[in-house]
Amino acid sequence: MKNPEKTEAIIFDLGRVLVDVDFSRILADFSGNTRIEKMDFNMVTAQPWCIKFNQGRISPEEFYTQAIAYMGLDISIERFQFLWTNIFKPVQGMRPILNKIAQHKRLGLLSDVDAWHWSFIKDTFPFIKMFSNPALSFKIGEIKPHPRCYRTAVQAVGKRPGQCLFIDDKPENVQGAIDFGMQSWQFTSAENLRKQLQQTFPEMW
Repeated sequence: MKNPEKTEAIIFDLGRVLVDVDFSRILADFSGNTRIEKMDFNMVTAQPWCIKFNQGRISPEEFYTQAIAYMGLDISIERFQFLWTNIFKPVQGMRPILNKIAQHKRLGLLSDVDAWHWSFIKDTFPFIKMFSNPALSFKIGEIKPHPRCYRTAVQAVGKRPGQCLFIDDKPENVQGAIDFGMQSWQFTSAENLRKQLQQTFPEMW
C-alpha cells in the first residue's frame, strides 16, 4: 500500500465550520409570515435558483426576484440583501485553531458561497484574511462535491491532493474530497477538531 503523503495544507469549508448560520434572524424579521416560518436555511439553499446563485450562474437581481417570490415577500433588493447576509457569526473556538495551523501549514478555504454572502463575510470577519486565495463556488461555477471544486482548492494552496486535508461538516463533501484523492475529516465541533489535530499533528502543539 502506498504510504500517505505528508499533510502540507489544511483546507476548510466555511459555513458551519468557520461561521455559523442563524436563519432565525430572517424569521424574526418576518414573524407572522407563515410561509417563512415553515422554512429553514437548508430548504432555501436547496432551491435550484439558490444553487445557481452559489454557482455564479444567475445575477443577484435574478436571485432576489426568485427568492422573494418563494418566500412571499414584498421588500426592496437592498433590504433583502441585508437580511440575506446578516445571518452569520463566527464558530467559537475556531480562531485559535486557525492561528495554530497557520504557524505550521498552508491554510486554504473551499466554500459553497454566493457573491452576497462572501462580500458580507470578508468585510465582517477579519480572520478571513488568513485565507489568501480562497476557492469559492460562485467563481468556480460548481458546488461541492463536484471535482472541479476540490481541484481549484488544491491548486489554490499549491499542493497535490494527497498533501491536503479538507475539513467539512457534510459527509458527502468529505467523501467527494476523498474520492478526489485528498485526506478529509467531517467537522462536528471546534473542540473535537482540536483533539483530532493534536493527535494527528502533535508537532503543531
